[in-house]
Amino acid sequence: MENRVSTPVINLAPGSLAFPLFLGAMVACGLYAAFIATPAMRAAAQQQLVQALTDENRSFCERFGMRVGSNEFVACSEGLAIVRQKQAERDSAAANGF
Repeated sequence: MENRVSTPVINLAPGSLAFPLFLGAMVACGLYAAFIATPAMRAAAQQQLVQALTDENRSFCERFGMRVGSNEFVACSEGLAIVRQKQAERDSAAANGF
């Protein structure tokens, strides 16, 4: 009895008909990721960051008696933004070796 090795159902060799179809599907997936999915994910991540910062501001400033909508709350939120910016600058400088 002879043992036979089965051949693949779809031949994806460069000379076959399935190869350009497979390549086209891969290109379509790449274009979808580049132009549709990635910007949507980036926008969702940005919105989550904004919401997290808003929640942190509210939690921190209200802890010290500054209610949302008050002038004190606005000043507190602006102060926190400055602190975050300076920390980001320090982190960036440290990552660049300065």
